Amino acid sequence: MPGEIIVTSRVGTFDFTNAVIQNTAGTQQMLVAQATTFWTAKTLVTKEIDVIGDDITVIGNSMKSTVFSQFINMYASQGAVINSSIIGAIKYGELVNILRNLKFTATNREFGVGRAGENGVGIGNSEVPVVINVTALRNYNLLNGGLQYLVWHEVAHALKSMQQFNAAMWDEYRSGSGSGLSADVQAKQYPDSDQFKRNEARANTIARELAGGGANWNFTPPYGYEVP
Repeated sequence: MPGEIIVTSRVGTFDFTNAVIQNTAGTQQMLVAQATTFWTAKTLVTKEIDVIGDDITVIGNSMKSTVFSQFINMYASQGAVINSSIIGAIKYGELVNILRNLKFTATNREFGVGRAGENGVGIGNSEVPVVINVTALRNYNLLNGGLQYLVWHEVAHALKSMQQFNAAMWDEYRSGSGSGLSADVQAKQYPDSDQFKRNEARANTIARELAGGGANWNFTPPYGYEVP
């Protein structure tokens, strides 16, 4: 099982719930066409210059296809919600805005034992930048539902309520087992904390719900799921 992607943003949040991205007067047919054009043209996965292999483009297109129909439906029905057993109603509009700004970058960088990469949501701009080790990305591609999981797991982390939960878990860790450590040591040891594991389990649960129950997943993500 590939490792998890560490969420590195801990201060503040970017609110994806309020961005205006469509003409609300548009017909359903127009919105579907607009969403299809955007998602077809979107580059979801890029690679750093030293990453070798044309398969990254193929993997990126596969990732797009795993959520294509959901993105189209959400774009055309942004007033609707999906109800999470953990955090309640999630607006389609927020999910669409996060997906529009989600960007994976494949890298040769190593992130430590059991770590696949970093999600920098909320750091200074409206992007959801995810850096992922290229070997981990390829390994997720080999799992049934692995690419779908990656997309929705990172979307889950970018939800406003989840950014707030991440910040709360970080503060709880710093005042608990991370107390008295230097900033560098705190950051290094945080992924081994109970707070980090709770954050990951919650994101896993939301990701499975966003994916429609994860029916085609043949794996259990790192740290499992939060029990409602």
